[in-house]
Amino acid sequence: MLVSMSSELMKQYDHLRHASEIYTHLEELYKTRDKHEKFAASRELFRAQMTKAMFVHEHGTKMIRLNQKLEKS
Repeated sequence: MLVSMSSELMKQYDHLRHASEIYTHLEELYKTRDKHEKFAASRELFRAQMTKAMFVHEHGTKMIRLNQKLEKS
């Protein structure tokens, strides 16, 4: 697994003996990012409000986009 990494990443993960340890570390690293993205999408969706100047179609499209963004994360 180390062979497919850049030299900087090789140095960073050289102390780990097994590919499963590297995978677990990377998974934990990116899981935090995914949680943050999901939280941000949820917050944006729940705070979305239709203003008087906004068309229903425009608001509906925004809500659909935010819902799809939440499903992806």
